[in-house]
Formats: sequence, structure tokens, C-alpha cells
Amino acid sequence: MKGQKNQENDYIKELLPIYRHLTAEHFQRIESITDPNELRVAEVAYQKEQMRAAFLSNELATDEDFERLWPSLLDEQLRQHAQGVFMQVTDSIIKEGIKK
Repeated sequence: MKGQKNQENDYIKELLPIYRHLTAEHFQRIESITDPNELRVAEVAYQKEQMRAAFLSNELATDEDFERLWPSLLDEQLRQHAQGVFMQVTDSIIKEGIKK
């Protein structure tokens, strides 16, 4: 278990500079975008590059593997987001009561 935690920390240390670079490029790229569709395309591309870096941190992974799995990875990311928001809102309603 401790070895796994160290390995996770190594991945984070390895990915931080990559994510910082991707984030800086992304903010520079979207600075002048005003069209909502173009902005969505840029956001998806940004998430794809972040996910690619994380995916390729596995020594067995290849670019071909990532491209093949990218649609399902995006689906899973969207599903997790929706589930998380759903749970947070539901918990808030339960804690606050239905009629507030």
C-alpha cells in the first residue's frame, strides 16, 4: 500500500510540469475565443491533452491505445462529473430540507 502511494506521488510529480505547461498554453489559446462552439472545442482538446499525459504515465500505454480509448475516457469523465453534481445537489436538498 505504501509503495502504491509513493508511485502515485511520483506520477503527480511527473505530471505537474506537463499540466502547468498545458494549462498555460490553453489559457493563451482561449484568451481571444468568443465563439461558444470554438471554446468548447478548445476545452475538449485541453482535457484530451491532460488525459493523454496521465494515460501515458503508464509505461505499458501507447498513443494508439489512448486514441482508441479516448472516446470512452471522455464519456467516463462526463459521467463522473454528472454523478458528482447529482450527489452534491441531492445531499444539499436532504440537508436543507425540500421546502426552504
